[in-house]
Amino acid sequence: MQYELTLLEKIISENAAPENHPALTVEALKTALSIEQNRIEASFRHIILSRKKESLIERYIRYHHLVLLRLSTKLEATEGNSSEHGSLLSNCVEELLQFIEVYTHRYFDPGQEANMLDKMIITLTVKELALMNRLFISSGVFRYVNKMTLAKFIIHHVVTLQKDTREDLSVKNFYNSLFSSDIKTMDSIISLLNRMQKLLEEWRSTAIKNEMKQRQLKKGKDKPGKDQS
Repeated sequence: MQYELTLLEKIISENAAPENHPALTVEALKTALSIEQNRIEASFRHIILSRKKESLIERYIRYHHLVLLRLSTKLEATEGNSSEHGSLLSNCVEELLQFIEVYTHRYFDPGQEANMLDKMIITLTVKELALMNRLFISSGVFRYVNKMTLAKFIIHHVVTLQKDTREDLSVKNFYNSLFSSDIKTMDSIISLLNRMQKLLEEWRSTAIKNEMKQRQLKKGKDKPGKDQS
């Protein structure tokens, strides 16, 4: 069994970002996605009908399902998702998710799925998540924190869909990562904080414009009419 989403991820990365010119035209993208979607679904069917161990098939299906969820979340958050390219990519991912959920539903335990709904789903690695919490502690946002208690709380309430995670999101791994960070992780968080700052600046600008409009409307209502003395 092999990982089936490599080409789909490449197509998404080359055609989703609005700052880059899409690698494919709309018609070419439709064709490429149709071919790849059919291939992926055929591969899933082949695995499901094979004589491989049920535990291996379940792990295979669940892993692909989680990656597709991550891709769906990423596309939803991408600027330009409402464009024709963005819509085509999102529809392809959603249809693959529906295919898995309909044709492989026996691998999804309703009780376990219900537990997933009670957790916060994130796309950070264990080290990135730990570094963010380390920043909150060091900057005084979190006060008087017992790090082991924090680790247990995070593990109970968080699920990561970051497929590049090399370590499981366990109490031990998260706790150990609170005390040190590598350069790659710090660079990743700096990039995240820069994106967050950009969003805050955009929201602040919108809030200022809305506040100015409200003031102008209020002045218009408070201004006496010409017939008033």
